[in-house]
Amino acid sequence: SFDGNGYNITGLTINSPTKNYVGLFGYTEGATIENVALEDVNIKGKDNTGGLVGVANSSTVSNSYATGSVSGSKHTGGLVGYAYNSTRITTSYATGEVSGKNHTGGLVGRAYQSSVTNSYATGAVTGTGERTGGLVGWADDSTSISNSYATGSVEGISEVGGLVGYANRSTKITDSYA
Repeated sequence: SFDGNGYNITGLTINSPTKNYVGLFGYTEGATIENVALEDVNIKGKDNTGGLVGVANSSTVSNSYATGSVSGSKHTGGLVGYAYNSTRITTSYATGEVSGKNHTGGLVGRAYQSSVTNSYATGAVTGTGERTGGLVGWADDSTSISNSYATGSVEGISEVGGLVGYANRSTKITDSYA
């Protein structure tokens, strides 16, 4: 578990455009991350890239945020690149520009069997492939999104949405907007 404890991390730069699992934490499993403040990040990775976490597996992210820019290829998000297997993201946000190829989101690139609650994204999101969303690029397989929103501009090629680019297999979205 990691508690940011009220401190800010400012100017985090990771320039690894050929590497997978890129973020302050590249990959977490069964982790609890809370109260993390990332300001003015500049993160470049390949697949599974996020401002805070590249891949969050069975993890919880709460009361955390990232500002700045994040870019990657597949599964790229302003806060989390790929959230899966009951990962919970609550009371968190991302405000920077996010760019990727497939599965690109302002907060989360792809959410699989996970939840996003009381969270938001306000940065511009650009995808050069499929599934681009202001909050989540691809909400998949019983993912839930509630009390959340996105306000940034969203540009993409295929399956593009202000809130979610592509939602399938019993995904539930409530009390949320773009």
